[in-house]
Amino acid sequence: MVEILVGANESGQKLKKLCFKYLNQAPASFVYKMLRKKNIVLNDKKATGDEMLSPGDSVKFYLADETIQKFRREIRYEGMQKNMGDLDVIYEDENIMIVNKPYGILSQKASEQDYTMNERIVEYCLATGKLDEKQMETFRPSVCNRLDRNTSGLLLAGISLEGSRYLNKIIKERSIEKEYYAIVHMVFEQKLHMTAYLYKNEETNKVDIISEEAYIKQGMPKNYVRTEAYYEPVKFRKTYTLLKIRLITGKSHQIRAHLGYLGYPIIGDNKYGNVRLNEAFRERFGLKHHLLHAGTITFPKGDGKLHYPFLGKTFHADVPELFREIWDNL
Repeated sequence: MVEILVGANESGQKLKKLCFKYLNQAPASFVYKMLRKKNIVLNDKKATGDEMLSPGDSVKFYLADETIQKFRREIRYEGMQKNMGDLDVIYEDENIMIVNKPYGILSQKASEQDYTMNERIVEYCLATGKLDEKQMETFRPSVCNRLDRNTSGLLLAGISLEGSRYLNKIIKERSIEKEYYAIVHMVFEQKLHMTAYLYKNEETNKVDIISEEAYIKQGMPKNYVRTEAYYEPVKFRKTYTLLKIRLITGKSHQIRAHLGYLGYPIIGDNKYGNVRLNEAFRERFGLKHHLLHAGTITFPKGDGKLHYPFLGKTFHADVPELFREIWDNL
């Protein structure tokens, strides 16, 4: 028998969700069957799985060791550390973390073998004692906003269930403000509020952009999604512009595709940019990635009911050294 005592990171969710997390290889039908047969019980009573958990609740799994081994894949944390350098933590409390992601690293796994910022954050929480391996049986810290592999900057991670829920909520509601910086080719002369429609081809991992007019003319195809952002020139150097971008919608490759569509490609972006120009930057500066950086995040002020210490605050991450070096030497 295995017993899980419900704590802060397990409460506020349905019993069946906790069961799915613990028996992470079991089909839902197996979990429901074990609930019906009272092999899984809540506070020593039969349960349906729809019960909401509260701190102090007891969940018991009356299952053979072989059954648990069959339907549970344990995650081993020892030996995870790779040559990734120190985690650049901008802010942390008991619920969330804000970290500065380097370029060249995935935010979350694309395949089982990937080592990502998510794993690095888990390691940090274990090393600092924020969480232990027992707690991670039913909850794991998780990145809540994604950046492309070669986009640097601010990542938000929930390190408690409460923190994860709140971050996902404000991201979905678009009540958190995000600003990016990019170096683009050509002089971007004035501010622009851009709305357009985006379609992602999963086979090529590339998106197409069409205007609102084209979207309407094509009968508003369902496979396109609306995108929106504000673009503002900050400085100019010859035929280059340092842009500040305020993101309203956060779709895959949105900023890169927007700027390529407008004719202001981001330096270093071979997918949506100028390959020949990028090769010149590679030869001169060793540049192997696009120059796009998530530099600022501002949290909403809240409604008076919440008292998180980060509410209403703005957090910054400086652009990487190579980004600054290239701009200074254009």
